[in-house]
Amino acid sequence: MIKPLVFLLFSLSLICFTINGQNLKDKEGKRTGKWVIFNSKDLKIEEGGFVNGRKEGQWVKYFEDGKAPKLKGSYSNNRPDGEFIRYYKNGKIREKGSFSKSKLKGEYIRYHSNGNIEYIGSYNNLG
Repeated sequence: MIKPLVFLLFSLSLICFTINGQNLKDKEGKRTGKWVIFNSKDLKIEEGGFVNGRKEGQWVKYFEDGKAPKLKGSYSNNRPDGEFIRYYKNGKIREKGSFSKSKLKGEYIRYHSNGNIEYIGSYNNLG
């Protein structure tokens, strides 16, 4: 009887720790750490990390269903920085490109909803 009770208490403490580890603010009221943002229907619309109240690292935005990714991309100091991929609702890639300091850089590809390439372009260091 003691072992199941200890296991249950341990499991509950892990759940509480996980819940408390998200959507935190620092002492100045700035968002920090991993955040999961929900809409009024309690469906996930966005998730990613904050440092000093600014987006940092990998972020995912979701369609209205809260499940299918709409956009995946990386941020540095609240600005797009790195690869970004935008999706159709059917899960196929809609656009793919990279940002450097908020400017498109390098190859950019746009796709039709069937997966065929619609457009390929290239951006220089000026965007």
